[in-house]
Amino acid sequence: MMKTARDFKMKIILDGLAKVSSSRPNKIYKDKFVYTLDENGKLCIFYGSDGKSLTYEDTALLNYRRKDVWDLLV
Repeated sequence: MMKTARDFKMKIILDGLAKVSSSRPNKIYKDKFVYTLDENGKLCIFYGSDGKSLTYEDTALLNYRRKDVWDLLV
């Protein structure tokens, strides 16, 4: 497909998600979440927002400051 796209001077765009399920994540994401402190000072997963919208507790952000998380995404 890539060769045919290049022959027609087309570019391929891949869509990807920056969040994963927080209720039943795959085990490869187990230690790759962003964590925050709750109002009691307890460490918990930072749920589903990049800080610019509402947080949704069915998704969790991955820690993209880590190279291994970027490698996993790619």
